[in-house]
Amino acid sequence: MPDPRHNFEPQTTGELLDSASRLYLRNFSLLFGMSVIFHIPWMAIGIARAARNMTATRVTIQGAMLELLATLILFFVIAPLTGGTTAQIVSDIYLGNTVKLSGALRAAWSRYGTLLKSHFIPVIAILAGLVMLVVPGILWLLSYMFISQIIMVEGMSGSRSIRVRSRNLVRGYRGKAFVIVVVMLLIEFLAQAGIRSVARFFIGTAAIAGMAPILNESVAIVAAPMFALSITLLYFDLRIRKEGFDLEMLSRAVGSRNTP
Repeated sequence: MPDPRHNFEPQTTGELLDSASRLYLRNFSLLFGMSVIFHIPWMAIGIARAARNMTATRVTIQGAMLELLATLILFFVIAPLTGGTTAQIVSDIYLGNTVKLSGALRAAWSRYGTLLKSHFIPVIAILAGLVMLVVPGILWLLSYMFISQIIMVEGMSGSRSIRVRSRNLVRGYRGKAFVIVVVMLLIEFLAQAGIRSVARFFIGTAAIAGMAPILNESVAIVAAPMFALSITLLYFDLRIRKEGFDLEMLSRAVGSRNTP
């Protein structure tokens, strides 16, 4: 049953971010632990790059191939599973269901094919849009931001239907979605700048250049759950506004669908 402490009425942007903050603090150990696990591969690549930069080691063909392989695994295996697992955990927290990392991982793995296929085209479109004309990339990012939530909460399986569903759900509220994304990115940017300044004071400017990726990834570990919470709460907020669905019935449906 949904947690009675949550506000299931439509929320303003400020109220939504406040709700995300409270949920994060209430479930900090779970969400932070999950984020650490998922960011280990990204951190490993960052450490390898930092070590190479600090020792002025040249990039060998073998090293470049291994890094390319690791990057492909990150984007096409770990990233979809991370999105699915995070959406599942945040949804369970919001709906008041029993939250287990192992159960969320199993649920995401069972939908891995759908997560991968549904994200592939939007990722390509977003990257192309950002490279060519920044505005289209941003619009596509906002249009497809609910793909993981739709797959994990609604159980949809058709890639095109999922993309259309996400686009229709965010239609009319892209401004609200954009503000939330900007606020999250601004917080992360300021935190990264702050930790670099502190590190520069203790270890010097020269060392910071090589360690910047590691420091940035450390901030991302803390920031990622807040971003996921905000996006998932926005997803539920728009469903409440547009569809007026019964959250208690949805909670039971999601809980039963992901019970082993």
